[in-house]
Amino acid sequence: MDEQLQHDRPAEYTIEVPLGPLVLQVADVVEDHIAEAARLDIARARSTVLTQPGAASLAKLTARLLQHCAVLAPFVECMPADQRPERGSEALKTWARLRDQGPADEPLGDRSYARLLAYAARDMLDALGEHRSAQRARFVGRTGLPPVRSDAP
Repeated sequence: MDEQLQHDRPAEYTIEVPLGPLVLQVADVVEDHIAEAARLDIARARSTVLTQPGAASLAKLTARLLQHCAVLAPFVECMPADQRPERGSEALKTWARLRDQGPADEPLGDRSYARLLAYAARDMLDALGEHRSAQRARFVGRTGLPPVRSDAP
């Protein structure tokens, strides 16, 4: 019989660490890694009216967009509310609604669902980029002096 061993550790050796700040620190790596794939899928979803993909390819595209949104949403949620761009907050609301409701039962429901997912993913990527830019701008300059704008000559 295979039984897993249980390791009991005293409470003094256990430390709870909030993951929000750590997740935001790796947001650069995650965003760079998935941004290219996400943006390509976003462009594909936005052009579904012109390209009119088949049901199978639309289903695959929708699944990838759902995955992109599921990966990006925790990063946007980890941003402090006062530092989260409005676009990010609205994208989270849209994502929650789309995740809960699914595609509409109408002739273009599947295409509309993919396009709305694409817009939510795009807004999450843009919110992460804005937040990352704002964080970088804080560290530009010298201590004790106002920060130098990153686009200054």
